[in-house]
Amino acid sequence: MTPIYERTIFGTTLMIFMLVMVAFLGSTMMMSDVQPGESKPWIALLTPLIFPILMGFMKVSVSTKELRLRFPFGFPRRTVPIEEIDAFRVTRSWRETGFGISVKPSNGQYCISGPSGVSILLHNGRTLLIGTPDPERLVKAIEKARTRAGIEKR
Repeated sequence: MTPIYERTIFGTTLMIFMLVMVAFLGSTMMMSDVQPGESKPWIALLTPLIFPILMGFMKVSVSTKELRLRFPFGFPRRTVPIEEIDAFRVTRSWRETGFGISVKPSNGQYCISGPSGVSILLHNGRTLLIGTPDPERLVKAIEKARTRAGIEKR
């Protein structure tokens, strides 16, 4: 099935944060006193370098049947049937989008790049927030999918 919308989102903010963290940890380690024969904990530098590879990209796709979120290795991922979407809107606020992945009983948040996103209200009352640099295109794709599925606007 050909998707109506498909976008791989690069977590620029996440990458910059992790690079700053690596620079800070690296400079701290270089200045620390290490006794002869002891090794420096270089493993501390690997975590900020590996994390962006695992979580720095997110693929968002919309088809006539579902909205799908997926990270590079398949976890975390989320699939929402188009029929389950009651309402949606564009948001452009760091306060609302925050940063990162958050799954709570009442909502789910998938924001890896910037303050813009789409807030989606599901049929069960839960909210899903998807961060994307082009929220208008995602909203249009959801509208098109709902129209093709024969779902009226609410």
